[in-house]
Amino acid sequence: MRFARAYLHEKQEAFLDGFVHAFEFLGGVPTEGLLDNLKTAVLKILQGRDRLEQESFIGIQAHYVFKAEFCNPASSNEKEDLHPLPTNRFEACKLISCKVNKTSLITVETNRYSVPSNYVGQAVWAKIFVDRVIVVAQNRVIAEHTLSYDRNQMITVLDH
Repeated sequence: MRFARAYLHEKQEAFLDGFVHAFEFLGGVPTEGLLDNLKTAVLKILQGRDRLEQESFIGIQAHYVFKAEFCNPASSNEKEDLHPLPTNRFEACKLISCKVNKTSLITVETNRYSVPSNYVGQAVWAKIFVDRVIVVAQNRVIAEHTLSYDRNQMITVLDH
């Protein structure tokens, strides 16, 4: 069984989103995964097979209960059994803290996204997915936008 999914970039959120979709395609999660030393998974190569892993990659492993092994993919050809998917889906996103400026905008990378005006001056969280940005304040979604891959754009919703 093969699975492939294409992304416009190689950012962490695309890497994580690929795992989420692959596990859903497979209908389960392998107990172990063999990986190359990708920057989206590994911060630093330590001694032997030990790695300092990216925090969000540790998070997806904990959520789906699988263990990443970093080695030469040719060194193993065993097929692992799958265990069931968890009931809730992993949020394959990058989480950043933002401050709402005086014109009700937050900045994500080089783009500005609108939020309701009653959040001016407040700190909010932006969840950056491969296709959208969700803005959260006090554990409540206050805005959602399609992620723009252009630069220096202003993305607004008139109701904000």
